[in-house]
Amino acid sequence: MAYEVFISFKNSDAYGNSTKESATADSLYRFLTAKGLRVFFSNVELEFLGKSQYTKIIDEALDSSDFLIAVGSSSDNFDSEWVRYEWESFLGDVRSGIKPNAEVFVVYESMSVNELPRQLRRQQAFDANISDSFETLYNFIKNARASSGTAPSPESAAKDGGSKQARTTPPPSTPTKKNRFSNLPKWAIPAAIAAIAIVVIAVLFLFNPDVPQVADGDGGDTALQQANGNETPPLADNSPQSTAGASSSPEQPNGTPQAIETGPPANDEASNRATSTPGGDYANATAGEIIQFGGYDWLVLEVSDGKALILSEIIIENRSYHDEFEDITWEHSSLRHWLNGDYYNSFEAVDRARIAESRITNADNPWYDTPGGNDTTDMVFLLSLEEVVHYFGDSGQLADPTDDYKLSGWIIDQYSSNRIAYISTAGSEGWWWLRTTAHANTYAIFIDIFGNINVYGASVHHDFHGARPALWLNLE
Repeated sequence: MAYEVFISFKNSDAYGNSTKESATADSLYRFLTAKGLRVFFSNVELEFLGKSQYTKIIDEALDSSDFLIAVGSSSDNFDSEWVRYEWESFLGDVRSGIKPNAEVFVVYESMSVNELPRQLRRQQAFDANISDSFETLYNFIKNARASSGTAPSPESAAKDGGSKQARTTPPPSTPTKKNRFSNLPKWAIPAAIAAIAIVVIAVLFLFNPDVPQVADGDGGDTALQQANGNETPPLADNSPQSTAGASSSPEQPNGTPQAIETGPPANDEASNRATSTPGGDYANATAGEIIQFGGYDWLVLEVSDGKALILSEIIIENRSYHDEFEDITWEHSSLRHWLNGDYYNSFEAVDRARIAESRITNADNPWYDTPGGNDTTDMVFLLSLEEVVHYFGDSGQLADPTDDYKLSGWIIDQYSSNRIAYISTAGSEGWWWLRTTAHANTYAIFIDIFGNINVYGASVHHDFHGARPALWLNLE
């Protein structure tokens, strides 16, 4: 029999008594089975099997399952021989690419996340003592299955027949951004331009040999040169605030913000980019454009009062939101400290001088009312939940979510593909943090590889999510 979910747990202690988690695993098995999932639960599946068959059946169930849930009430039980074999071998298959779409989840009780084995601390964990933890876990499974395109079992599909389509339909494919030409070979565009130039020059000299020659530097001021000749306006007394709803955002005719579409990073040099020379000129930068600054590609989100809000085009590095699993807000997070320390100082001095100090609003989580902490003054920061929705497209789910969406913890809509980010120019998608706190202060909101927003969040100490810095850049 092919399974979808494998529940791993220690059933009895050294004296033959049932462990605390055996009851929790049994409840989880009944809950997920009622949802229509095919679940491997050893107390049911292996009741009449001898040890010789045990290993074979366990391995077959692990091979067929897309999700493993490790359940435990102590670090010793998670580390017990068979339990560790199950989750460690499953994780090995995920990381080696044998199971590229599989996931491992953790359900714990009577302990803290910090007490989990190190490899399990990196996985999404659920406290069994929270009343809706099973429902939340199920929604994680359902979303992961929908995003990866894994077909649900007939039983599960029947159970979910009345669910919202937006939550079960995979996001649309990523649209290609204009001016990217990413499907062409790197040499194609330069070669075409060179060929056209040769033809034009030949025609000019063939039919008009007296074409006047323009001396170097005598061709008049371009718009960019004229802009550079203007006196640089003084900085306003108040630094630009990174809050959604600025009046200079690109707008549609009805006044709502124009969503910015994104696509894979281009591997050619033909894209519309500003110079990456330190102290370069960006006076003509516009929202939706890709510029180069400080050796990085940046997406321009907004231009206002001589400054541009820019977001790193790629995920620059996988880092945890915070070093420890503890209550934290953006103000005291390790990621904020790194962005405004080592990362900021990695820019050339002339480029650092162009980065504007910004007052950052850290609002509470709008779905779970988790405190966002004090507002901060930053040179570099992460986008907030509200800013991502504002700049990449607003379907209305954030402001007016149904109970279903709030319970699932996800925003999956027609703008998901706009929010996809890549961890390198090779084009592999990654997960990226937002600065907004999630359902608890030990969690932060992130965007997954399909561009879906997880408002429920991930544990702040996970280091397989990435940083996508944002900053306000002085354009002149």
